Order: sequence, then C-alpha cells, then structure tokens
Amino acid sequence: MTILEDLSIKGYTIIENAIDLPTILDLKQTCIKIKQEEIKKYKTTSLLRSMEFEHVRDLPSHGGVFLQLLMNKSINSVIDIGLNSKAVVHSYNAIINDPNIESNSLHFDFHRDMPWFDNTRTSMNIFIPLDDFFKHNGATQVVPSTHLFKQKPSKDFLERNKGDLELKVGSICAMDSTLYHRAGRNLSKNIRPLITIKFTLAPFKQQIDFCESTKQHLLESDPLILQRLGWEARVCKNGEEYMQDPIETRKWKSGQYDMSNTTINEFT
Repeated sequence: MTILEDLSIKGYTIIENAIDLPTILDLKQTCIKIKQEEIKKYKTTSLLRSMEFEHVRDLPSHGGVFLQLLMNKSINSVIDIGLNSKAVVHSYNAIINDPNIESNSLHFDFHRDMPWFDNTRTSMNIFIPLDDFFKHNGATQVVPSTHLFKQKPSKDFLERNKGDLELKVGSICAMDSTLYHRAGRNLSKNIRPLITIKFTLAPFKQQIDFCESTKQHLLESDPLILQRLGWEARVCKNGEEYMQDPIETRKWKSGQYDMSNTTINEFT
C-alpha cells in the first residue's frame, strides 16, 4: 500500500533500483547524441527562440532502448497502481538542463502538468534521472500534497514547503501530474539529463482524429468548428514537427489544459 499512500497523500513516490545502470548509460548517451544532432541541424539560436533547447522530443520514434523502457517492470507496476493497465503515454521526452546556456524554456515557476479533477487521478509523470539528482545540479522541486489543491497555493506557501527531489541514478519518481513542481537551477558545471514520461488515462484520447478525417472541409470552416474538432490540440507527428518555428504555427497550442466551469456545485 505504500506506493498508493504516497501518491494519494504526498502526490509522489520514489522507487529505488528501478532501472539497471547499463540501460541508464544507453539512455543518457543516446539522448545526448540526439540533442547534439538537433543543435547541429537547427542551430542553438533557433532552438532557444522556439524554447526547445533543453528538450529532446518524441523519444519513442528513435526505437531501441526507448521502446524497451516501456517494458520496465517498476514503471509499469507504479502506473498500474496509480492509474491502470489501460493508461497510455501522453508525452515521452528528455530534458537536458545545461548550466552554460541561458534559456527560458525550463519551467522555473511552480506549475502542474494536468488539469485538476476532484478526488481523481488522471495522469502521472515518471521522472528518470540519467545522472544523480541533487539540489546543486538542478533537481526538480516539488511541493508535497498540492495535488489535493484545486487552486494554486500562494507563492509564500509554495516557497516555504518546497523540497528538492534528490534521486540516485537507477531510481525513478512517479508523480501525480497535478502536483505543483518546478525545474531546479543547475548550479554545477555539468549538464543534468532527465527522461520524463507522462501517462494519462486512455479515455483522454480522441476516438477519431477528426482534424484528419475532415481536413478537406477545414480550410473554409469557422474557427469555432476548428476549436470543437480539436484544431488547437492536434497531435504532432514527431518531435521535429513539434519544434516548428514560429511556435504560433505549431499544431499543439499552449493553454489547452483549461478546466473552467467544470465544478458541478459551483455557481459563481
């Protein structure tokens, strides 16, 4: 019961020795290689402008060790416990926190990664450090139990109750996606690589890709029709498409996680 109690009360749980070190090394080397190739292709200035310098998107598209990671027993066990066996991957990326590059793409403000539902867990993040995670090298900061809050707590409360998510390589952290958290500042001289996999309940996927099935009609359609068919929340085909610059033309637009007017007994 400890995992479920941790997730329900604190909003996160840590599982040690979840991934063997050879796998971690393979993940780390491959992520760094992919990022180096992206920097060579897109250039640092373009990646900074599109707020994608630290991110490595769409890791499953690279196959190999990234697909095998989805077979990991510890990851699947905690997802089955916190969600269920039908849960699906919503996003699967790496974040390489580089202390030598000033960028505003990392979330240094406390935020949550999923809309809040009363007494309902709909999504979980799996954090996989590819180096030891310490406060000094930018360990993620979390505020325990804030997944239970509908509204964002005050800045004073968040600052007073934050904690550094320090993890040893091989460990994973499973976190309710509505828990308030933020990236830590990397004050070391080395990059801090992390893989993050977000799982959601399967019903959150559209039954039909309506933007694809009706695409011959959409160019002349009213913006309201586009919105209702999910035009602003379309799925990018791959990481390269997600990094499209300018970001205004990207399929997925920010601000789609809107839970306004969803509380049944709230009339004002």
